[in-house]
Amino acid sequence: FDMSGQDAMRAKVQAVVNRPADLSPAKVAAFDKARLAAQAGDSAAQLELAQMLHEGEGTPRDLDAGLAWMRKSAEGGYAPAQAFLGVAYTLGQGMPVDRKLGEYWSRKGAAQGVELANFTLAQHFENIHSSPEEQAHALHWLKFYAENGFVPAYNEIGYRLMMTAKDDAQRKEAFGWYMKAAKVLDPSG
Repeated sequence: FDMSGQDAMRAKVQAVVNRPADLSPAKVAAFDKARLAAQAGDSAAQLELAQMLHEGEGTPRDLDAGLAWMRKSAEGGYAPAQAFLGVAYTLGQGMPVDRKLGEYWSRKGAAQGVELANFTLAQHFENIHSSPEEQAHALHWLKFYAENGFVPAYNEIGYRLMMTAKDDAQRKEAFGWYMKAAKVLDPSG
């Protein structure tokens, strides 16, 4: 496995993570507009404000305030915010990992049809502690979203199938999903 270039890739990722806040007049105006709508109770604006605070768009980055607005939007019933909050708890983004809360918020978003929530929920059932029924349910949803073009599911399916493959046909199917992911991420390769 060729690891050359890994340090350069890490440096690029770190540059994105550490980029300065965008305080251009247009971004500041957009932030102010989102803030006013969020304060007035607009759940979609609350999520937009959360994302702006997280990314440093129109304001200095403030992860804690961003999470607070995301939580407020999710608690207000806004499905995309519920999905993002489920991911944040599941992966520990800006908070300690809490799989129970991650699953709770992912289920709420999934019940309203948010693809990201269904994908995150499927990932909750990927471990050895899940029953065969839960793992089958997870694979069903991963395949459903993959077949409908949700690219993050491709690699996840390949991984799951490879880990449980019992013969060459199953390994070939897993490899096919890995290749599909690779072609989407690097069409020329």
